[in-house]
Amino acid sequence: MKTMDAYKSNEGGKGLVGILLLLFAKQLQGQHPICDDYIRVSRNTVVQAFVMEKLTINCTVGFCTDLPQVSWFKLNKGIFNPVTKTPHIQAQWNYLTSNSGISFLHFTNPSLDDAGLYRCSVNADQSMIISYSITVIVNDCQAEFSVSDGCWWRAPISASVTVSCGVRFRFALIVSWCREDWDTCLPLKGPSRHTLTWNHTGPGTGVSYLTLHNITLSDSGYYRCFVCLPDYCDVDTRSSQPMGLHVTRSGEVMEHCGEDEHPVCDMLSVIVDITRIILFVVATLVVMTLTLCWVLKARGKWSPPVWNALELPEWSLSKTYHLTLRWVQRKTLMRFMMTVCDSV
Repeated sequence: MKTMDAYKSNEGGKGLVGILLLLFAKQLQGQHPICDDYIRVSRNTVVQAFVMEKLTINCTVGFCTDLPQVSWFKLNKGIFNPVTKTPHIQAQWNYLTSNSGISFLHFTNPSLDDAGLYRCSVNADQSMIISYSITVIVNDCQAEFSVSDGCWWRAPISASVTVSCGVRFRFALIVSWCREDWDTCLPLKGPSRHTLTWNHTGPGTGVSYLTLHNITLSDSGYYRCFVCLPDYCDVDTRSSQPMGLHVTRSGEVMEHCGEDEHPVCDMLSVIVDITRIILFVVATLVVMTLTLCWVLKARGKWSPPVWNALELPEWSLSKTYHLTLRWVQRKTLMRFMMTVCDSV
């Protein structure tokens, strides 16, 4: 009896374990495998690009069954608004495995307006998973100057003259002035002799004014306005076209633009004109003299003039050098021309 009772007791224990296993198996039936959707974006991610250069940000997405909807948002006035696809903003999806992939957001021609905070998100099982923010920085190294070509100023000694330079910019800047010195442009020194004024005319535009006080003749030259660019730019500065200042001993302050010629150009033009006249006169005399010599020789009426002997060294000298020495000795153009005629 005892043996039978013990057997029954053991059979009852096994049955209890089987019932528990059966209940646990039924509980697991109808349930999906344990799996969570996820987004991976590192904290404090920063991406930098230049204006009009390609820019791409991305986030890694993992999912359990079907690919969820992946969306991008941008922070605007404290609210994350959906990113609208445009010709220069496109989204792309690439699979890594059957249950993961990367969502890309491409900017083909980024502008300063594209800078800001971005996040990607997925809709999974009636819930939304949002990534950490990605900071996008768009740098701009462009600074445009508005200076009329060929403009220059004329001012008398001890006067004050003001020159201007229009600037278009997309970043915070400080406009300075320099003066050309051969192949460099030296920043102006001595603030007591000049004043800089800035007039903000609108978003991203302004005019810088340089006023020179009590000018002297040494202030004549070419001036430029320039800006210092941020450290991320390839060059340190950008400068405008040169603007000329001509200081005279008398007269009034005048600005010349367009077709007006610079005084230096006027003086050079006069020198060129005088040189042309002199060359024309000399060429005319040479042609006339040679023609006369040829006619006289043809008629047999030419007799070379007798000059005072000029002692020359015995070593060889060119005919041109001989003629030049004779002309210098006689100091008359006519005798020089006759010497030329005699040598024909």
